[in-house]
Amino acid sequence: RRIKRVELETLLLVEERRKVTRESTISLYGKHYFIPPGYIGCRIWAKIVGNKVLFEAGGKVFHRTRLRLS
Repeated sequence: RRIKRVELETLLLVEERRKVTRESTISLYGKHYFIPPGYIGCRIWAKIVGNKVLFEAGGKVFHRTRLRLS
């Protein structure tokens, strides 16, 4: 059977918990990502879906960016 896109994305989803630094950044696999200043000191989820990184807190996505590979 052929797998639907939504099922495939769910299978390939990578989730990482990170704490936002005083500089308003997180590190994810050696790359630094800027996070809105209102989240300094908070623990957030970084979710990798395809070539995108979604940042989530309190069950809501608050920021999106492209995954940095190099």
